[in-house]
Amino acid sequence: MADALTDAVLRALLKRAAGRDRSAVLAGRVIVQAMLPAVFRITRGQVRTTGGRTRDAVGHVTVAALYEVARAGHMASASDRSVGSATCGAPRWMSTH
Repeated sequence: MADALTDAVLRALLKRAAGRDRSAVLAGRVIVQAMLPAVFRITRGQVRTTGGRTRDAVGHVTVAALYEVARAGHMASASDRSVGSATCGAPRWMSTH
């Protein structure tokens, strides 16, 4: 039940974040804050594989990519997998678009 509720809340936030008003900006920020544990894991994984980049630099890019993808509205329709895992794909999505 908790996973279904989490997905429902994240999906609602993603739909709101795709808008153009002040609440869309706030929804984007809430999504980033909710996904911070995943951002830390992604950052740790990227620092090991990238060599010369610092943890702060990789973390900054990861947070920025997550925010941009949340605001772009592409993840709001992620019906084939959980919204959390779809949103965690933000850095990979940003690198290909």
